[in-house]
Amino acid sequence: KWTQRLSFSEVMKLVLDSQEVPGVKKPDVQPSNQSPTPPQRPRILKPWETAPKIQTAPSVSPSLLTTTPKITHTHVSNPQKKEQK
Repeated sequence: KWTQRLSFSEVMKLVLDSQEVPGVKKPDVQPSNQSPTPPQRPRILKPWETAPKIQTAPSVSPSLLTTTPKITHTHVSNPQKKEQK
């Protein structure tokens, strides 16, 4: 069992020098030479592959499109502010 602790810079030096890092297990990975298995679930579509959801605007009466808006309020000064001066 490896008991010495290495600093990050020591580990990086070993890696950059292509040396073994003590205490790290190297897995024995071998190709299986078998054909890949087919996926069990369907592929998830990317956002640009899905059909866009078209949002329709609510219907507006044509008469509303041609009328001029009316001003419904006017500015009224506050008489209490004048008294405080």
